Amino acid sequence: MIYKLIYKVALLAILPIVFIYLIFYSIYLKDINFLLNKIGYIRNLKNKKYSLCLHCASLGEVNGIKSLIKKIKNNNTVIISTNTISGKKRVQELFPELDVIYFPLDYKIFIAPWLNSIKFKNIVIYETEIWPNFYESCNKIDIKIGIINARFSKKILNGNEIIKNLYRQSLNKCSFILCKSNYEKNKYLDLKVNKKLLFHLGNLKYSCFEEIEEKNNNSNKKNFFLMASTHQPDEEVFKSSITYLLEKKVPVVIAPRHITRANEIIKYFTNLDIKVKNYSEFSLHSNEKYLTDGVIVLDTFGDLIDFYNEAKFVYVGGGFSDRGVQNILEPAAFGRAIFVGPNLENVKDEIKDLKVRIIKDRNPLPVVIDYIENINPDIIGSKTKIEFMKFSGILDEYIDFLKNEEIIN
Repeated sequence: MIYKLIYKVALLAILPIVFIYLIFYSIYLKDINFLLNKIGYIRNLKNKKYSLCLHCASLGEVNGIKSLIKKIKNNNTVIISTNTISGKKRVQELFPELDVIYFPLDYKIFIAPWLNSIKFKNIVIYETEIWPNFYESCNKIDIKIGIINARFSKKILNGNEIIKNLYRQSLNKCSFILCKSNYEKNKYLDLKVNKKLLFHLGNLKYSCFEEIEEKNNNSNKKNFFLMASTHQPDEEVFKSSITYLLEKKVPVVIAPRHITRANEIIKYFTNLDIKVKNYSEFSLHSNEKYLTDGVIVLDTFGDLIDFYNEAKFVYVGGGFSDRGVQNILEPAAFGRAIFVGPNLENVKDEIKDLKVRIIKDRNPLPVVIDYIENINPDIIGSKTKIEFMKFSGILDEYIDFLKNEEIIN
């Protein structure tokens, strides 16, 4: 009880600041629903009741769950909730027929009207988000909560006791937790979550295969090097490698994990006297996806998958940062040769299963030279795709589980 009390007092203390932030951010977004939904007021919905709410924190989570939504939306009344404007826009782009709203602040005074407005029976949360008051409110009115593709940072286990206890108490209110890997399942066990709630079906992102296979059939592979989902300091680590590639007439495309970094990256390469352009500007004047003698920085949403389709080989970023390696499954499904940095926290099992190459120091140049001068990346990529295909039935396993739990029809 003491942990809940501390949490509630902390929430109360910051409420004025949060409210002022919401007002100004809604004005900045030009979306009054950001404020209204966050405080529990929802308007202009297509339906009165829903069988299921699917919660996706932001853009990446929407992309991760889109295959599941496609499979279930026709037989279930689905509403999507998200935390961000980028997540909302992505849902509206992919599923314009569905309602999408912002998730409420974790205050019971806001949660109650939010839940009453939607009237759903079940909520499925993609990956792990912990909102103690929300979980408690759902539990009291018999709304079933499930987490799919579940994971959380190992820092939680080594962190603050208050946070650990709030996590544990909230997670034990779930009906099930489908962990994306055995590595993640063991972290939940270490947190002392009820083992009867924990299941391992695999990473739902393997379900990207169907969409990728369609694009793969129309593949028009180019000879460029793609750095995908980069974090600071990826560009600095690859400075020598990029110089080498451009000398070898191999173009480079960089897709930062957060496109707000695009101008920062442009400035970095400009200061190095390396030719560089934003893709949004370059694509207006060219049918190509890359500069033949420089670097393109991808600063648009939704285009990365096309670059995976055409790249010669791929570095998936984050492995030299505290964040850890990002999603490797899309380039794996395309059959691309992949390598990553040493922080594997997010994808330990996937790296092992797909036999992805790991750079253990901050010198990727020998690997890059190897791919250009000694090894055919196509052969390596083909082997990666063969390993990927072993997991291509995961979406059906998730759907069967959710049906058995009476979450979906």
